[in-house]
Amino acid sequence: MTIKGSGFLAGATVTIGNAATSVSVVSETEIKATAAAAAAGAYEVSSRTRRTSTGGPSYTYLAAPKVTSISRPPVRLPAAPR
Repeated sequence: MTIKGSGFLAGATVTIGNAATSVSVVSETEIKATAAAAAAGAYEVSSRTRRTSTGGPSYTYLAAPKVTSISRPPVRLPAAPR
């Protein structure tokens, strides 16, 4: 995800809920973060630098699709030679 704001410094951290993320500080106004897997739901995104910590908007994980069945049309086999 891309997080925009201001005052981001090298060494900044980002959490989603209580989970840490992999972070790359692109500039003082942008961070790229990779979220870890989590249960479906909304979680607060927080960033922390040496100077300050801020909470921000929420990030929503969607539930994974659930496959309940698979069907395919019948396959026609060639007629056996006579």
